[in-house]
Amino acid sequence: MQPATVFIIPYFGKLPSYFDAFILSVTGKKFDVLFFSDATKPDVLPLNCRWYYRTFSELQLFFSEKLNMRIEFRNHRKLCDFKPALGFIFRDYISAYTFWGSVDLDTCIGDFDKFLPATLLNTTDVFSGIKEYLSGSFFIMRNNDYCNILFKKSKDWQQVFSNERNMIFDECGGPYFKALKAGKTFREINPPIESFTEVLFKENKDQLRLTFQDVIAEPRKGITTVERNCVLYGNQEYLLVHYIYYKAWYSFFTKKKIKFPFYINRLGLFRHKPSWMVVLFSKNFRKAVSMKIQINLKKFLPGA
Repeated sequence: MQPATVFIIPYFGKLPSYFDAFILSVTGKKFDVLFFSDATKPDVLPLNCRWYYRTFSELQLFFSEKLNMRIEFRNHRKLCDFKPALGFIFRDYISAYTFWGSVDLDTCIGDFDKFLPATLLNTTDVFSGIKEYLSGSFFIMRNNDYCNILFKKSKDWQQVFSNERNMIFDECGGPYFKALKAGKTFREINPPIESFTEVLFKENKDQLRLTFQDVIAEPRKGITTVERNCVLYGNQEYLLVHYIYYKAWYSFFTKKKIKFPFYINRLGLFRHKPSWMVVLFSKNFRKAVSMKIQINLKKFLPGA
């Protein structure tokens, strides 16, 4: 039997245009999602999603109370630093679950049961979708007192939480992703803070069971196919796609109403596989051309 799992997502500001794609991908999955947000609750949410309205100020006050320290920041991206502490902060909401986790909205989840079967979870305390460091875009932790306060083992956790700047505490304490993937150690890169990944790696392996696997697609080019229970990129199946690099392009465009299967590339989301003909006559392409014209006008005609 699959252990009860819940994902905690604090999100503030206008919901992104790709929100519907995320919701579609989690609908019917064997986990729950808790949203804490100041955005208006969507008219339709799947049964495994629950929405709690909180203002940004209320959330910071709540964090301050639970962490017993002053928490105050303006940049919503700072929330990433608190991901390792979400199980501790929201413990009153997740007591019924065996695992809790964090997942980003710019993802689409595929076959959860296939990649995270009960046999794997039963022998895992922390699961990461990236092998070399804890993936901020998708991780799962066992819901117990030991795991939920592991973040406090970092000598820098209070410094991180009181700093307004996003210090990438949840992952590797700075932009060291390529270095770690190339085989460098934390000792070699010497980040300015002790990140949560370092804390996990320093724990006794007999006490803390880590499962770090490369199961996240993060494409920079090409096409990703998202089906009801499958994510495919380059003829390989992944647990999820994190399209952070796709949407970094000025031309990325998403549709509000989406259904399976759909396709993602640097131009956005498509209902049909984006052959050159489909792309040429798509709204995505027209948006990209329009945006490029505007960019060039501003470059050569200041004030345009």
